[in-house]
Amino acid sequence: SALAILTFVGCAELDEEPIGTLSPGGFFNTIDDVNAMTDGTYGLMASGNFYGSGLTTPLQLSSDMVDNGLEFSDYTEFSPFLVTPTNSFVRDFWATAYQTIATANTAIDGISLLGDDIDEQDKKFAEGEARFVRGFLYYHLVRIYGNVPYIDSPDIADPLSIEQSTSEEVYVKIIEDL
Repeated sequence: SALAILTFVGCAELDEEPIGTLSPGGFFNTIDDVNAMTDGTYGLMASGNFYGSGLTTPLQLSSDMVDNGLEFSDYTEFSPFLVTPTNSFVRDFWATAYQTIATANTAIDGISLLGDDIDEQDKKFAEGEARFVRGFLYYHLVRIYGNVPYIDSPDIADPLSIEQSTSEEVYVKIIEDL
Protein backbone atom coordinates (compact mmCIF):
# COMPACT_ATOMS: atom_id res chain seq x y z
CA SER A 1 0.00 0.00 0.00
CA ALA A 2 2.85 2.42 0.87
CA LEU A 3 4.60 1.47 -2.37
CA ALA A 4 1.48 2.30 -4.37
CA ILE A 5 1.22 5.71 -2.69
CA LEU A 6 4.90 6.45 -3.34
CA THR A 7 4.55 5.38 -6.96
CA PHE A 8 1.46 7.56 -7.43
CA VAL A 9 3.03 10.58 -5.71
CA GLY A 10 6.42 10.06 -7.41
CA CYS A 11 4.85 10.09 -10.87
CA ALA A 12 2.90 13.31 -10.45
CA GLU A 13 4.03 15.99 -12.86
CA LEU A 14 5.33 19.15 -11.33
CA ASP A 15 4.55 22.22 -13.35
CA GLU A 16 6.01 25.36 -11.84
CA GLU A 17 6.54 28.76 -13.29
CA PRO A 18 9.30 30.67 -11.55
CA ILE A 19 8.14 33.99 -10.18
CA GLY A 20 11.56 35.50 -10.62
CA THR A 21 15.16 34.59 -11.09
CA LEU A 22 18.33 36.23 -9.94
CA SER A 23 20.24 37.45 -12.95
CA PRO A 24 22.95 40.09 -13.25
CA GLY A 25 20.40 42.48 -14.76
CA GLY A 26 18.16 42.09 -11.74
CA PHE A 27 20.90 42.11 -9.12
CA PHE A 28 22.92 45.19 -10.06
CA ASN A 29 20.73 48.16 -9.20
CA THR A 30 23.03 50.24 -7.01
CA ILE A 31 26.75 50.79 -6.59
CA ASP A 32 26.47 48.87 -3.30
CA ASP A 33 25.45 45.79 -5.29
CA VAL A 34 28.66 46.02 -7.32
CA ASN A 35 30.70 46.64 -4.18
CA ALA A 36 29.17 43.58 -2.52
CA MET A 37 30.31 41.46 -5.47
CA THR A 38 33.82 42.88 -5.24
CA ASP A 39 33.83 42.35 -1.48
CA GLY A 40 33.13 38.69 -2.22
CA THR A 41 36.43 38.48 -4.08
CA TYR A 42 38.30 39.38 -0.90
CA GLY A 43 36.50 36.63 0.99
CA LEU A 44 37.54 34.11 -1.65
CA MET A 45 41.15 35.29 -1.48
CA ALA A 46 41.14 34.98 2.31
CA SER A 47 39.94 31.37 2.11
CA GLY A 48 42.12 28.40 2.95
CA ASN A 49 42.55 27.63 -0.74
CA PHE A 50 44.26 30.94 -1.43
CA TYR A 51 46.01 33.08 1.19
CA GLY A 52 44.80 30.92 4.06
CA SER A 53 47.29 28.20 3.11
CA GLY A 54 46.85 27.36 -0.56
CA LEU A 55 49.50 29.84 -1.67
CA THR A 56 51.71 30.09 1.39
CA THR A 57 52.06 26.44 2.44
CA PRO A 58 53.45 25.21 -0.90
CA LEU A 59 55.96 28.08 -0.93
CA GLN A 60 57.16 27.13 2.54
CA LEU A 61 57.28 23.42 1.73
CA SER A 62 59.32 24.14 -1.41
CA SER A 63 61.89 26.08 0.56
CA ASP A 64 64.23 25.43 3.44
CA MET A 65 61.89 27.26 5.85
CA VAL A 66 60.21 24.11 7.13
CA ASP A 67 61.24 20.52 7.67
CA ASN A 68 58.71 18.41 5.85
CA GLY A 69 58.54 15.41 8.14
CA LEU A 70 54.87 14.98 7.31
CA GLU A 71 53.66 11.91 5.44
CA PHE A 72 50.69 13.63 3.82
CA SER A 73 51.38 13.04 0.12
CA ASP A 74 50.29 16.49 -1.03
CA TYR A 75 52.92 17.98 1.31
CA THR A 76 55.70 15.59 0.34
CA GLU A 77 55.48 16.49 -3.37
CA PHE A 78 56.76 20.03 -2.80
CA SER A 79 60.13 19.46 -1.18
CA PRO A 80 61.60 17.41 -4.08
CA PHE A 81 59.70 19.62 -6.63
CA LEU A 82 57.63 16.69 -7.91
CA VAL A 83 54.22 18.31 -7.70
CA THR A 84 51.47 16.67 -9.75
CA PRO A 85 48.46 18.45 -11.24
CA THR A 86 46.17 16.43 -8.95
CA ASN A 87 47.83 17.83 -5.83
CA SER A 88 45.07 19.36 -3.70
CA PHE A 89 47.01 22.60 -3.16
CA VAL A 90 47.46 23.08 -6.91
CA ARG A 91 43.90 22.08 -7.79
CA ASP A 92 42.21 24.15 -5.08
CA PHE A 93 44.38 27.24 -5.57
CA TRP A 94 43.68 27.18 -9.32
CA ALA A 95 39.93 26.74 -8.83
CA THR A 96 39.69 29.48 -6.20
CA ALA A 97 41.74 31.89 -8.31
CA TYR A 98 39.42 31.45 -11.29
CA GLN A 99 36.31 31.60 -9.11
CA THR A 100 37.59 34.90 -7.74
CA ILE A 101 38.34 36.17 -11.25
CA ALA A 102 34.82 35.22 -12.36
CA THR A 103 33.41 37.16 -9.41
CA ALA A 104 35.50 40.22 -10.33
CA ASN A 105 34.38 39.87 -13.96
CA THR A 106 30.76 39.78 -12.79
CA ALA A 107 31.30 42.99 -10.81
CA ILE A 108 32.91 44.68 -13.84
CA ASP A 109 30.02 43.65 -16.07
CA GLY A 110 27.53 44.71 -13.39
CA ILE A 111 28.76 48.28 -13.60
CA SER A 112 27.51 48.49 -17.18
CA LEU A 113 24.05 47.43 -15.96
CA LEU A 114 23.73 50.34 -13.55
CA GLY A 115 21.48 53.21 -14.47
CA ASP A 116 22.55 56.69 -15.48
CA ASP A 117 21.50 57.99 -12.06
CA ILE A 118 24.61 56.40 -10.47
CA ASP A 119 27.54 58.78 -10.02
CA GLU A 120 30.23 58.21 -12.68
CA GLN A 121 33.04 58.58 -10.13
CA ASP A 122 31.49 55.81 -8.03
CA LYS A 123 31.26 53.60 -11.12
CA LYS A 124 34.90 54.26 -12.03
CA PHE A 125 36.08 53.57 -8.49
CA ALA A 126 34.12 50.29 -8.33
CA GLU A 127 35.40 49.20 -11.74
CA GLY A 128 38.97 50.09 -10.78
CA GLU A 129 38.78 48.01 -7.62
CA ALA A 130 37.36 44.97 -9.43
CA ARG A 131 39.97 45.31 -12.17
CA PHE A 132 42.71 45.51 -9.54
CA VAL A 133 41.52 42.25 -8.01
CA ARG A 134 41.44 40.57 -11.43
CA GLY A 135 44.91 41.84 -12.32
CA PHE A 136 46.26 40.83 -8.92
CA LEU A 137 44.92 37.27 -9.34
CA TYR A 138 46.31 36.92 -12.84
CA TYR A 139 49.66 38.17 -11.59
CA HIS A 140 49.79 35.26 -9.14
CA LEU A 141 48.58 32.76 -11.74
CA VAL A 142 51.08 33.77 -14.42
CA ARG A 143 53.96 33.88 -11.92
CA ILE A 144 53.15 30.38 -10.64
CA TYR A 145 51.92 28.62 -13.80
CA GLY A 146 53.26 30.64 -16.75
CA ASN A 147 50.81 30.42 -19.64
CA VAL A 148 47.23 30.40 -18.33
CA PRO A 149 43.76 30.86 -19.80
CA TYR A 150 42.79 34.53 -19.68
CA ILE A 151 39.09 35.01 -18.98
CA ASP A 152 37.59 38.48 -18.84
CA SER A 153 33.93 37.54 -18.95
CA PRO A 154 31.71 35.93 -16.32
CA ASP A 155 29.99 33.92 -19.06
CA ILE A 156 31.94 30.85 -20.18
CA ALA A 157 30.12 28.51 -22.54
CA ASP A 158 32.64 25.65 -22.40
CA PRO A 159 35.51 26.01 -19.91
CA LEU A 160 37.46 23.23 -21.63
CA SER A 161 37.49 25.19 -24.89
CA ILE A 162 39.49 28.09 -23.45
CA GLU A 163 42.98 28.22 -24.85
CA GLN A 164 45.93 29.32 -22.80
CA SER A 165 47.27 32.80 -23.28
CA THR A 166 51.00 33.35 -23.26
CA SER A 167 52.42 34.91 -20.14
CA GLU A 168 53.29 38.00 -22.21
CA GLU A 169 49.65 38.38 -23.28
CA VAL A 170 48.49 37.98 -19.68
CA TYR A 171 50.99 40.60 -18.46
CA VAL A 172 49.56 43.08 -21.00
CA LYS A 173 46.10 42.45 -19.58
CA ILE A 174 47.39 42.75 -16.01
CA ILE A 175 48.91 46.16 -16.82
CA GLU A 176 45.63 47.27 -18.44
CA ASP A 177 43.71 46.27 -15.30
CA LEU A 178 46.15 47.84 -12.89
